[in-house]
Amino acid sequence: MVFTENTARAAPEERTEATTQLDYLLRVEPGQGDARIVQFISARSGEGTSSIARTFAMSGASYHGLVVVLIDLGWAENAQYRHFASDSAMTTRRLDMGASAPSFLPLKNLAFYQVGQHSLFVSRYEGVEAPDRRLYFPATGVAFWSQLRNAADLIVIDAPAQERNLDGIMVSPVADNVVLVVEAERTAASAVLRLREKIERHGGTIEGVILNRSRRRLPEFLQRWVNP
Repeated sequence: MVFTENTARAAPEERTEATTQLDYLLRVEPGQGDARIVQFISARSGEGTSSIARTFAMSGASYHGLVVVLIDLGWAENAQYRHFASDSAMTTRRLDMGASAPSFLPLKNLAFYQVGQHSLFVSRYEGVEAPDRRLYFPATGVAFWSQLRNAADLIVIDAPAQERNLDGIMVSPVADNVVLVVEAERTAASAVLRLREKIERHGGTIEGVILNRSRRRLPEFLQRWVNP
């Protein structure tokens, strides 16, 4: 499934064409303790992944009344947290994660802060070193992801581009839906197809592709995904 988008024209936190088309992923029954996990990832940096993930998360909280957790896998930068903090929207209220997880999980350094009065919580990693990579794997990170699913209705993962590191590919098996973000007229088909293959090889489930900043008809390689 292919969705078209233009984050260049969208106002901050404004519902956009693609996020509206993805509304069916927000049909979650609140308070059931089994949050849906949706991951956004691109092959290259600068394709608009973070903006789309943020808008989708805000849509879930503001328009659907869901408790949403936005996880920024760019641990060192905390870019999503800094985005909201720049508008003085962040509070000191944290998401209640319940009982402690196994000691190797970096929960003591990872917290989710509420954005204003919204039911949106954004990750902030406060450790010096990167989190233990075992957090990403479904088997060894099961306690962490289980706790997070119990604490929220929707979990949105903003993954770094594949060209930066493989964190997004490693975490993809825990997501219920993985959405690829592709900048129109910029990203080579081969890069997108390689990303798709790697995610599927690791057990991730591709939901579709967002064609961002699109002004023309769909590229041929994406048309094949629409009409396989």
